[in-house]
Amino acid sequence: SFLTRIKRGIDLPLTVKMRTGWSEEELTIHECVLAATNAGCEWVAIHGRTRTQGYEGLADWDLIREVKANAKIPIIGNGDIRDADKARQCLKEAGVDAVMIGRGALRNPWIFLECLGEPGRNPVAGNELLKRYLEKLRKYYDTRITLLLIRKFSTWLAFGYPGAATFRRSMFELCSVQEVLALAEEFFLKAKH
Repeated sequence: SFLTRIKRGIDLPLTVKMRTGWSEEELTIHECVLAATNAGCEWVAIHGRTRTQGYEGLADWDLIREVKANAKIPIIGNGDIRDADKARQCLKEAGVDAVMIGRGALRNPWIFLECLGEPGRNPVAGNELLKRYLEKLRKYYDTRITLLLIRKFSTWLAFGYPGAATFRRSMFELCSVQEVLALAEEFFLKAKH
């Protein structure tokens, strides 16, 4: 198989991430995990959606649990993990060996601290994080791309706070990084109170 050829050609552990199948009518996850096991993969991460779902709908954690129950290698579950409570719930209920956090970290980059039981999301920290992100952006991107990315990132951080939808609409009307930072600072200070 393709995975076996890859495994033979590398000196690193081989891991794979896969979806549950092409569509609801064509769920191939059991066969794919077996192929990964037979190829000598170290673990498999399963995103609990089909290819046709994209990122729509809900991840199928029942199917991930079913796959884990039959698997002979570690299984990492992925999909819809937006906070530490959901991560713990998925670990426990699906019986997976670990969870993988993806897009949930875009809206809540503190989710990893929260999973460790430490203080997490904080509107004041949102301003500091934006400034750190801006420093990194300016090293690699021109002014136009930096503006686009800092606006996008600020709206992700605002998700879940009161007034986030209005903030998001306003954010994409701004024409400078300074305007973005000023509006974000005002928004996060209000969110704090």
